[in-house]
Amino acid sequence: MHDWHREWTATAERIESIGDECVRRKHSVSAREAYIRAATYHRTAYYPLFGLTVESPLAESSRREWNAMVKAAPLFDPPIEILEIPYENTTLPALLMRAGTGNLPRPLIVHTNGYDSTACEMLLGNALAGVARGYHFLLFDGPGQGRALIEQRLPMRPDWERSLRP
Repeated sequence: MHDWHREWTATAERIESIGDECVRRKHSVSAREAYIRAATYHRTAYYPLFGLTVESPLAESSRREWNAMVKAAPLFDPPIEILEIPYENTTLPALLMRAGTGNLPRPLIVHTNGYDSTACEMLLGNALAGVARGYHFLLFDGPGQGRALIEQRLPMRPDWERSLRP
């Protein structure tokens, strides 16, 4: 299990450094793609670490996944907006992808995930396709999911619909 985490983390770090170099060279598409891959590899690194206790390698990989996506966000056209949605006494991490830069009203899909998924993963799995078809996408980690679970220790709740109101 620890070998898995170590090797995927090393791969993520290598790919993220490629992204950093691409930014320095002003190759924004290559940088964006490297950062998205790095985020994916950081997430892949921590899957076997899920359990009742959140250990530091899991939390660190989660932070690194998010940070790689934050690096990719301004390289999209239009840029992805990084949001913190007010929720009870904290916030919920979110990504907002818009389908174009104009003021044309468009439908918004509010998308959340499951226990072992993240907003970053949903971006690749759903939002890119939806944005290409003219939908805005709001992706967020709710209680018991992604960063809200791993970093903020917000448990799943039976009245989960309350997290949609904010």
